[in-house]
Amino acid sequence: MNEKDHIDLLREYFVDLEKMLQLLDRSSKKAKETGKHGEYSMEDYDILEAFTARFSRLADFLASKFLRTILILLRDDNIAFIDRANFFRKNGGHSFR
Repeated sequence: MNEKDHIDLLREYFVDLEKMLQLLDRSSKKAKETGKHGEYSMEDYDILEAFTARFSRLADFLASKFLRTILILLRDDNIAFIDRANFFRKNGGHSFR
């Protein structure tokens, strides 16, 4: 892939990221309503499971696709995951909204 291909891919990832964040926000709002009476129903467990699954998919997407593509564009893709995370934390990548 050339640089233009990676930029196009990153644009697609931004669209995907926005959709994932909207779904996670929706799940978060539902999850906050669970367990209001001290007990969790089976429906509450399903809601919490959906929230954690969406969070996990988002985290995986960010680490394996989104941030990796940015690093490829920056010509710095051959570093360990923890170094990637530190790079983005130090360079203001902790807030994507």
